[in-house]
Amino acid sequence: MNTTFICDTYGQRDALLLPRGDMIVHAGDLTKNGTAGEVRDFLQWFSHLHYKYKIFVAGTHDHLFEQEPELVRSMIPSNVTYLEDSGVEFGGLKIWGSPYNPHLSGNAFTRSQEEISKHWDKIPEDSNMVIIHTPAYGVLDLNSKGEHEGCKGLLRRLVRVEPTYFVCGHRHGDHSYEYHYGIHFINASLANDEYKIMHKPVFKWYP
Repeated sequence: MNTTFICDTYGQRDALLLPRGDMIVHAGDLTKNGTAGEVRDFLQWFSHLHYKYKIFVAGTHDHLFEQEPELVRSMIPSNVTYLEDSGVEFGGLKIWGSPYNPHLSGNAFTRSQEEISKHWDKIPEDSNMVIIHTPAYGVLDLNSKGEHEGCKGLLRRLVRVEPTYFVCGHRHGDHSYEYHYGIHFINASLANDEYKIMHKPVFKWYP
């Protein structure tokens, strides 16, 4: 399955050049300020992309998803899949997604280090792909100061589950792909620290 991975687009749809494929995955921060208008614009654009499967999770900027969950779910088109501590299966591919993160207060879906483990424990052990907005510790998680900002608890859970792919974003400067612990790690962040689109989407083939 040809899959395109993107993250941290902040509503800048016109700046994106997307390759053809079967599935597109957006790993969060689809809006800049998390407003209803931004969410509506994203969903309209995302639902009309020429992919058979369209999947996304929310990110730290996407406040409406946490503040008005019923409103947001009523806005999501039938051909788009939103994951929030939930999963979906397409063509035998078991996909799990979550927006939660252990980062700064004031962001959407932020939890303490003690609380966040409850969300990671929900990741099914038969997952083929895990999509979380925040990175795992030590892999594609460097901030602008060169410090690791990923979650150690998430890394421990991923090593146990060992999905084929783990997809994240959030750390703009660490957009890349690496292979560790039997897992293909993808930081699909497209923006720089000034919130401008600077990177190309990551494109992978799932066997």
